[in-house]
Amino acid sequence: PVLEEYGYNATVFYGTDVARLEANIRAGYPAVVWMTSGKYVERKAYWGEENGETYKLVPGEHAVVLYGYDDYGVYIMDVANGGYFHTEWESFMYRWNYFDGMTLIIQPQ
Repeated sequence: PVLEEYGYNATVFYGTDVARLEANIRAGYPAVVWMTSGKYVERKAYWGEENGETYKLVPGEHAVVLYGYDDYGVYIMDVANGGYFHTEWESFMYRWNYFDGMTLIIQPQ
C-alpha cells in the first residue's frame, strides 16, 4: 500500500521462476528479493506461529535489490550498505530458495 500511495504497483510472487524474474529486470523493474547472506552457507530454518499465522525465520535473512543479470549470475544492490555485487546463479538460487523465491516487483503505475 505504501508504494502504491507513491505511484507504484507492487507485485509479490513466490517460486523460483527465473524467467519471470529476468523478464521484469529486462523491462527495467527492480526486484526486491529475499535471500540469505553468505555464499553457500547452510542455514537452519526455524518455524513460529503468531495469531494462527505460521512464519519461517532463517538466520542471515536479507532483502536486496536485484537490478540486472547475465549468463553467470545476478547484479545486486545491498540496501544495508549501498554496495553493489555480482553473485553467480548457483549461489543466488541456493540462497533465494530458502524463502521460496519471495520477490517484490516494483513498477510505476
